[in-house]
Amino acid sequence: MTPCYMRFLPLGADLSGQVSGSYRFDLVALSIIVASLAAFTALLIEEMLSTSSSPAQHRAWLAAGAVSMGCGIWCMHFLGMLAFQLPFPVHYDPLITLVSLLPGIAASGIALHFISRRDISFGRANLGGILMGGGIGVMHYTGMAAMLMPADMAYAPVTFALSLVVAHVLATASIFVKFTLQRLEWNNPLPSRIIGGVLMGLAVAGMHYTGMASAHYFPVAGAPAAVAGIGLRELGFFVLLGTVLLIALTIAAVYVSKRLRRASLTIERLVESAPDAIVTVDPEGRICLVNLQTERLFGYDRREILGKPVEVLVPERLRERHDDHRADYAARPRTRSMAIDLPLFCRRKDGSEFPAEISLSYEKTERGLFVTSLIRDVTDRLQMQTRMRQSEKLSAVGQLAAGVAHEINNPLGVILGFAQGMAHGLKAGDPLELPIRSIERESLRCKTLVQDLLTFARTSKSEKEPLEFNPAVEQAVALAAAQAKMSRVKVETALEPGLPRILGNKNQIQQIVVNLAKNAIDAMPDGGTLTVRTRLQPASPQAWVRLEVADTGTGIPPDLKQRIFEPFFTTKPVGQGTGLGLSLVNEIVRKHSGDLEVESGPGGTTFIVRFPAKDPAAPR
Repeated sequence: MTPCYMRFLPLGADLSGQVSGSYRFDLVALSIIVASLAAFTALLIEEMLSTSSSPAQHRAWLAAGAVSMGCGIWCMHFLGMLAFQLPFPVHYDPLITLVSLLPGIAASGIALHFISRRDISFGRANLGGILMGGGIGVMHYTGMAAMLMPADMAYAPVTFALSLVVAHVLATASIFVKFTLQRLEWNNPLPSRIIGGVLMGLAVAGMHYTGMASAHYFPVAGAPAAVAGIGLRELGFFVLLGTVLLIALTIAAVYVSKRLRRASLTIERLVESAPDAIVTVDPEGRICLVNLQTERLFGYDRREILGKPVEVLVPERLRERHDDHRADYAARPRTRSMAIDLPLFCRRKDGSEFPAEISLSYEKTERGLFVTSLIRDVTDRLQMQTRMRQSEKLSAVGQLAAGVAHEINNPLGVILGFAQGMAHGLKAGDPLELPIRSIERESLRCKTLVQDLLTFARTSKSEKEPLEFNPAVEQAVALAAAQAKMSRVKVETALEPGLPRILGNKNQIQQIVVNLAKNAIDAMPDGGTLTVRTRLQPASPQAWVRLEVADTGTGIPPDLKQRIFEPFFTTKPVGQGTGLGLSLVNEIVRKHSGDLEVESGPGGTTFIVRFPAKDPAAPR
């Protein structure tokens, strides 16, 4: 017997000589289950397609899904044929049977291509349905043509065309259903995949059984009952077994891949969120991996440095030595932890350098040695250590100065008392007047310095009381006005009336104003304007009384701005300043639970002092 190549019955043909077959509904159900399982597998692979990290990975999953689903459709076809019972034996041509698998794989690949998109239009869904349904139809009718039996087979044209329409409509509908379920955004995607798999399986089965209904069988008189070919039962068994194994392996591969991907994403997130810069270098010394902190720390976009020599992150003055160090490390790799005592430096994109701690680890692979560096910017830490050492020195100097001041305070008072007494008894023109007045003046200056030292070093609380702020400020400004006039500095005040009182020590508040005013006057050697402002700064839960002392001088250099409150730090010539003025201001503000800020630029400097308002809601 020859294969049943496609023939069509003429319209109105006599069907009295045909034989009819019957279905085993258990095998029909099994065929639908296999088709649905194959479609479910395709939907699992669709997720892998949409999250593929590379074109090669995308193509690999597309091929795997097409083969898996195509084999499932192919298996469904032969299970459906096995379910159809004819009154004579049926065998299959091996070559045509094998060829019939190809359209099923192609149709599955087309389906996966369309359903792996994020969204789809009606036109593209319709095109996908035509291609997918056509591929399934070609597979079905090629498989039917492989039948070897003692009968002729012909197709009714109307039912044949209807089977293709059913294949197109159901394929298009299954694509639309997939995207409809996707838009529901269920927390668990498994139910939507099961529903989608069942609907796609029904689409394949619907086409198959409609196509089977279009076939008519006419026995051939004298044809042998046994023909050469593969028996239907054997074919169905091996196809089913192979397909189930293939689908099971595909599902297992998908779940293993998802678990590996989740683990990989977890590691990737940990690397990206690491607080230290992470740089991995390949055996050729080129950067092959960086994290987000590397971009932040060095100022590069990762695309700018991936594939570049690691020396781009090394200062130019150290690159030659770094080559030697890298060669030595490659010869004798070892893990190195971060250590502060190693003087290491890195280079940013803008050419600036920063001190760094760098740990090294390595991994030997078939390609060679990969080295991973963890890099930490220690600029802030080193600056803090420097400040701590300076603070310790200043603390020791302060204690020593306070002790010295305490010891000389009493004898200084005796000297000043005798000098004032002698000065009081002098007559005009006395030759001792000048030296005694000089002793009195210098003793007063020394006593003021001693009092400043004692005030700065004293830890005891000063007496505080509810204080009207503006009157205290006015009196302090009046004290500084004489010096301002001599220095050609104009004094302006803008004191907001009705300020609430603060809890403070009047003398210390005035000392703040006087010290800040004197510093402002000294900052304007060629004259300028000194402005003193007060105002209420509402805030919740604490309102503040705000004092601003501003000058129009040259401003404070940025590199000195952080040091101006250090004890004994001064930029004035020797003998013109002790470096305690701003330190004393800072200490008094702190003892009053206030805060102190400074804003400085080329147009001048403004010191901003805030004190907690005692009762901002009280009548002012």
